[in-house]
Amino acid sequence: FTVKSQSLVTTFPQLNSGGQINSVIEDSVNNKVYVAGNFTSIGGVNRKNIARLHHNVAANTYSVDAGWNPVLAMNGEILSIAKYNNRIYLAGNFTSINGNTALTYLRRTDTTAGSTIDTWNAGFIGPSASVNDLVVDGTNLYVAGNAAVYDNGGTIRYNVCSFNASTGALNAWNPETHPNNSSMNWGSLEIV
Repeated sequence: FTVKSQSLVTTFPQLNSGGQINSVIEDSVNNKVYVAGNFTSIGGVNRKNIARLHHNVAANTYSVDAGWNPVLAMNGEILSIAKYNNRIYLAGNFTSINGNTALTYLRRTDTTAGSTIDTWNAGFIGPSASVNDLVVDGTNLYVAGNAAVYDNGGTIRYNVCSFNASTGALNAWNPETHPNNSSMNWGSLEIV
């Protein structure tokens, strides 16, 4: 659906049966759209939970970018994505990417062709943790989740925290969400 024309875009690539999109980012400068969720193919092209589409603005058509495929396997789903410069952050309830069980909950890749998930470790732990939403504001990446904690050398954040979107370093901001509130579930964030 395009807001400007208020018409349904029929050229958007279809997902596999039962697939779903949870998050979309538009990069209008480069005519790209990033989609993420729980799917195994889009537009007939194998993609696991994330894909980059090229938007041909003149024809208003979309096609899967064959050169960008950072996730080949994932055991959960992506709930949110965020873009900062050339970095794409992925958040969800996954505990393994591309067979690596160290790649959990919050990861990043970049926008270059042939990119993979990098080794940055946000440190989220917990047997049933998930990161539900990401928001970039300036140089800050805000992260919200369900019992997700950040633990790096004694620094702990419960349920919600902020990182420097450029360096990946944990910011000093700490809303001090109570760690013992098992019903606490930060499902979404909004910058106002």
